[in-house]
Amino acid sequence: MHHPAARQRTVVVSASFGAGHDGAAAELTRRLRASGHQVDRHDFVDLVPRRAGVLLRGLCRRQLTTLPRTWGWLLALAGSQRLTGGAAALTAATDAAMQAAVGTLAAHQAVPR
Repeated sequence: MHHPAARQRTVVVSASFGAGHDGAAAELTRRLRASGHQVDRHDFVDLVPRRAGVLLRGLCRRQLTTLPRTWGWLLALAGSQRLTGGAAALTAATDAAMQAAVGTLAAHQAVPR
């Protein structure tokens, strides 16, 4: 038996660290909605517990305004073999925290929108 296609739910997680992140998330959200998806958009900064996201955003902005060259150094260091294991662990922990936070938010939101 064929059931009519239900609206697919999509979660877009951005990070309000700069206009590029927000602009890309807004456009992705717009396109997904235009194609019939139900979209929930969240800001990584708000998903990180204990205002750590706000602290990270502030540190990033301060770094880019006062020492912009260090951003390239940081990216190079994050991709180096010395930090690969640590960066992978940090990424996995961040992914788990975001998935838990998005799941918690979704459980408390009224559906449909």
